[in-house]
Amino acid sequence: MAGILRAYVHDLNRRYGYMEHLWQGRFKSLAIQCEGYLLSCGRFFERNPLEAGLVTEPWPYAWSSCRAYASGAADPLLTENSYHVE
Repeated sequence: MAGILRAYVHDLNRRYGYMEHLWQGRFKSLAIQCEGYLLSCGRFFERNPLEAGLVTEPWPYAWSSCRAYASGAADPLLTENSYHVE
């Protein structure tokens, strides 16, 4: 993966005349530790296509789970679990 990203950055730098790093620092992934923040993240992901102007309503967007969560429509990519954030 590192080689692919290195080649991508090299191509961008060459193409646009950049002389800098595309990504700074290490990737960080923080655990979501409270239910309020989890819900906020979920809303962000479901509304992102709407905010980006890709759709006028979030549920018909093909790559969103909004339709399944809002209407209960079956989605083969989703599985229910009983995980609960304390």
